[in-house]
Amino acid sequence: MEEGSRREEPQKEEEIWSWGAGTDGQLGTGKLKDELLPQLLHLPSLAASAAGSISMLACGGAHVVALTSGGRVLTWGRGTSGQLGHGEMVNCLYPKAVNSLEDHVITHVSAGWSHSGFVSGHFLMEGAFSLVGMAHLVSLAMGITLRTALLLKSPTL
Repeated sequence: MEEGSRREEPQKEEEIWSWGAGTDGQLGTGKLKDELLPQLLHLPSLAASAAGSISMLACGGAHVVALTSGGRVLTWGRGTSGQLGHGEMVNCLYPKAVNSLEDHVITHVSAGWSHSGFVSGHFLMEGAFSLVGMAHLVSLAMGITLRTALLLKSPTL
């Protein structure tokens, strides 16, 4: 090796592990069962593509929201209140992309008991946020009291 040069290490594939309660699919393992030991998740090709690696996880009541370094969102677990953002009210046993957000660069995610929140761009500049899930949990902010699986967007500031 020449002086000043470094030997590049092969890049290790990112791994995400989960364990604990899994009866609603929230572990992302494809099984509806609790796991006492860490289980390796098999992420869709989205996470390995230009969307980047998983940079953040938010855990809700029985669902998970993952944010990639490229601003894409994956969700899995209980979806019976629409909190996964897939446009339907069903559980998802594996990480799945939230396609309704693919035209936005998401910068922050959160997960509540039966809802999820997403922020795109710089919040103070764009004022863009979205909520999915049981709207009565966010009715003070949105003025809505119906259950919905639709994506709700803030008014432009």
